[in-house]
Amino acid sequence: MSDSAGFPLRGLEAMACGAASVLVRSAAAEYAADGESALLVAPADAPALSRAILRLVDEPALREKLAANGLEAARAHAGERADLRFREFLDSLPSAEPLAPRERAALALLGRELCRAAEPSTAVRAELQRARETLEEIYRSKAWKLAQPWRRLKRRLRR
Repeated sequence: MSDSAGFPLRGLEAMACGAASVLVRSAAAEYAADGESALLVAPADAPALSRAILRLVDEPALREKLAANGLEAARAHAGERADLRFREFLDSLPSAEPLAPRERAALALLGRELCRAAEPSTAVRAELQRARETLEEIYRSKAWKLAQPWRRLKRRLRR
């Protein structure tokens, strides 16, 4: 987990799924308690991360405790508090300055040029080729070959 994320959702999401988690201490300090709802390790401490993962593998009781407590901690932290913090963050961003007419015209021209430069027929041809290759893989697959007698039988029964 990145320790530079503003609000690290991955750890909270893992806990909300009922998974026993090993998280980076600085990123998860807001919602996880070490040894209670998750195992916390220092950022960039690979040996500590390894030891924590091995503890989860070797200690089923700890794994179950962290999973249950982590789920409760995630439920307690989620919802309105997270929404309010995200809204506060959005409100703290500076407002965008309106574009000058020249800038707006330049961006519109650039957009048209980019659309014209990307030849649609090339993109369509490439997509068709990928579809053909996928269909050929399906046709050559064992599952397709095993399904054919069943499909023939269904057709005969419909007649």
